[in-house]
Amino acid sequence: MTTPNETPLSPPPAGIFRFAPPILFLGAGTGFGLLFDTKALLVPDFTLIFPLLLPFFLVRPRTLRGGFLEGLLFGLAANMIGIHWITVSMENYGHLPVPLSLAGLSIFSLYLALYPALFRALSLRLGFWRAGTNRLALRSLWMAPALWVLCESGKTEILTGFPWNPLGSLLFGHPFLVLPARIIGTTGLSFLVVLETVLLAMALLTLSEGLRARALPVTLLPAGFIALWLLWGSTLEQAPSASPTLRVSLVQANIPPDQKWSAENLRKNLALYLALSQQGAGSGARLLVWPETALPALYNSPGTHLASTLSPLLSPGSFLLTGAIGEKPDASSPIGLSFTNAAVLYGPDGTLRADYTKRHLVPFGEFLPLPALFGWLRPMLGVSGDMARGALPGRFPLPEGGGTFSPLICYEALYPSLSREDLGNGHLLAVISDDAWFGDTSAPWQLFRESGMRAAENGVYLVRAANTGLSGIVAPDTTVLRSGPLFRKAVITETTPLPVGQTFYREHGEWVLRLSLSGLLFFLALSPLLEKRPPDAPLYGPDSSAG
Repeated sequence: MTTPNETPLSPPPAGIFRFAPPILFLGAGTGFGLLFDTKALLVPDFTLIFPLLLPFFLVRPRTLRGGFLEGLLFGLAANMIGIHWITVSMENYGHLPVPLSLAGLSIFSLYLALYPALFRALSLRLGFWRAGTNRLALRSLWMAPALWVLCESGKTEILTGFPWNPLGSLLFGHPFLVLPARIIGTTGLSFLVVLETVLLAMALLTLSEGLRARALPVTLLPAGFIALWLLWGSTLEQAPSASPTLRVSLVQANIPPDQKWSAENLRKNLALYLALSQQGAGSGARLLVWPETALPALYNSPGTHLASTLSPLLSPGSFLLTGAIGEKPDASSPIGLSFTNAAVLYGPDGTLRADYTKRHLVPFGEFLPLPALFGWLRPMLGVSGDMARGALPGRFPLPEGGGTFSPLICYEALYPSLSREDLGNGHLLAVISDDAWFGDTSAPWQLFRESGMRAAENGVYLVRAANTGLSGIVAPDTTVLRSGPLFRKAVITETTPLPVGQTFYREHGEWVLRLSLSGLLFFLALSPLLEKRPPDAPLYGPDSSAG
């Protein structure tokens, strides 16, 4: 039953108007994808995310099936645009024809669309709206953000995960909005974005219903929440401290992938890296960073001898961090070996000081998940055998002693928990990557922004060296100190602080996610006691479950 001040739920639209909600969600998903498709170090119009999410809360789903379809359309449009760049690697390096690459993109986007579809359907099942009305219930203020971050987490973890384009990463480069990540992580920022959207929806619904007595306080809530968010961020801003520093040089050689592994180019590529690195070494760099798989040799093979090649480059007290391919015994392999994607550290004498094997491999790139189901894709993807994954975090000694830094290899930097675990008590994150596979698309920009969020969460600087770019240095407030160009050779040298101390997020990890899960499970456990009508009772009558 509705009160005199509540607008009763209108009957389902008839005729052509029944297509209005699906079209609305398709359009919102398109805008969502375009927002993440921005080719810039920061997204200037990130505030558009709030109106793009509003349909989830302004329009009540008519049925569970209808809500699921609306969320699916949103997610399909968002991912077809937001990650369209995967077709570049499939066409240029997997040699797939355009129709097949588009089919692959469509299937993958459809899978990722299941998460907003699930959110949309569960929003009705969990009672985000007051019974029999279009008005949002107060429970939606915490349940909607909690459910959203759970869906984002599912996308990050299920089937090895694809943690691309979380809401919180849109705030990269906007310090006062992003600094709370020191406490709540990027997951918590996604929570706040959804909470602000729910407050905005409540205000708009109140205005549309003409409830004058409630209009002023309710409409002030979204503005007040943003003001408090900015105030919170400003209190977390840290004044420059007398922390130790390290002079770092990032080397971007801009070698096309099809020239990277050809035998005739191996010596030439190594010579190019050595020549570019001389610029950094000449500028006093104590840590030289080369990109992912930059070293054209099996670094741990008995036949590999690099000391005489690398030692002239490295002055006393300086180190080289580079990506390389390694090998390890594997009785299940036809050749008795498996290959690894590794980060390796060489000391001043050119000898190996430490190595780290990539722990989170790229599905369909470095290994084939569920081979019984997807084995037929191997010839098309060029994944002849799975790479071996590592088991231990990478913690390398700093050149001048007194602490450690942690390497992350490309895709790994998108995983907040893995990055936090690898860093431990370290003072610097170093990301090595090769984004050439994605061409001149938004992928390198997305990777840079999302990797940079690890600096905010852990309160350290992040340096990133990528073969064709984007390379750069990110401060703990996500300010970009230096960055290089795309598809050009570059050497970026900068004195980088090494902050001492821990952030709350670094100590406690994904506590927002755990609290969200606990809250929703607790509500579900109590809901049979709180439910005023049978959970499967129709909203409009016997036929309300129809599509």
